[in-house]
Amino acid sequence: MIIKCEHGYYKFFTTAPNELYRFKMVFGVELAPKEDYFTFAELARLEPYSLVNQPYGNLTAKATIAESYGELFKANGFVFDLTSGYVSFAAEQDINSVQTVLNLFKSYSGTLNLTTIPQAGGFYDGKRLISFSGKLDKFFKICEIWGAEYAEN
Repeated sequence: MIIKCEHGYYKFFTTAPNELYRFKMVFGVELAPKEDYFTFAELARLEPYSLVNQPYGNLTAKATIAESYGELFKANGFVFDLTSGYVSFAAEQDINSVQTVLNLFKSYSGTLNLTTIPQAGGFYDGKRLISFSGKLDKFFKICEIWGAEYAEN
């Protein structure tokens, strides 16, 4: 299964017929269809636009924007919180719990590997991870990450 996280908005692309079932068994979460990919149910319900000072999911939008979900999340400072299952502000991520997960990264053949899906907005080596592409192995035990993008500040 391929993962693409764009500024905290998670997309999953299947490469084998049993991956959705396996994902649910391993992570306890059922992915929902959206356009040509799958995502978390909470993200699948969101509109592709936000209006400043209006509700957006469980938060209030900071920007008026109608672009890709990744750009919308970037403009509003949103990320999907893997622990709560809701959209949150990137700056409000629990740094201690996210730091623990991201410290599991290991360098291997120019990629980063860890034993779970990384939390967008979390810190790694003192830098905030905001976007990445990756792949879950066939047993969903290792998440290989490449193309990681970090916040500038």
